[in-house]
Order: sequence, then C-alpha cells, then structure tokens
Amino acid sequence: MLTIAWFSGLLERAAQMLRVVVVQLESGGLVALSPREKLMLRRLAQGKTDHQIAVEIGGRQDQVRLQRERLLRRLQIKSERQLAAVALRLAPWPVRSTRNIKQSPPPLLR
Repeated sequence: MLTIAWFSGLLERAAQMLRVVVVQLESGGLVALSPREKLMLRRLAQGKTDHQIAVEIGGRQDQVRLQRERLLRRLQIKSERQLAAVALRLAPWPVRSTRNIKQSPPPLLR
C-alpha cells in the first residue's frame, strides 16, 4: 500500500534529479520551479524590468514577459509585496562560501 510519506519522498527525489524545487502554495496546490524560474523570481522581486532580466539571464524581452506572466499566475502572486515574500521563501539568493577562497598575502612593506 502506498502512503503519503512514500509519495512525498518519491516526489522529493524526482525534484532533486530534475533540479527543480517543488513548493506548496497557500491554496494547497504544488508547483515545481525550474532553475530559470528561480532566477527570474529573484530578479522580479528586485523590481527589474523584462529587458533587464532578459539581458541578465538570457533570452528576448518578449520571452521574459511571457515567462513572467506564467510564473506569477502559477504562483498566484497578485502584488509586489507578495512577490517579494514568495521570492524570499522559494528562491533565496545563494550564499557564497568564503572558506575555499585563498586570500593573497599582504604586500611586503619596504
């Protein structure tokens, strides 16, 4: 007999393999975000225009406009405030580790 926990684990493993993030909406539905959608969501939350986003992540302005409309509709986002909150929760900016960065020694003083 299949359980909800088994299905949830299967869904999580599939999402990892496909490099997508599966999120649950406030309405109870599930949505999968691709890496490109996460890039777009972060930039939308910063208030960037379709043209700016197209330059940064690639593509044409009209493509970005369609992707933006589809993403906002799928995530059921209706306001800028809601957009920022959703972006922070679903697509936070990656934290870069400084542990592996070798620092150059200070220049010798003469």
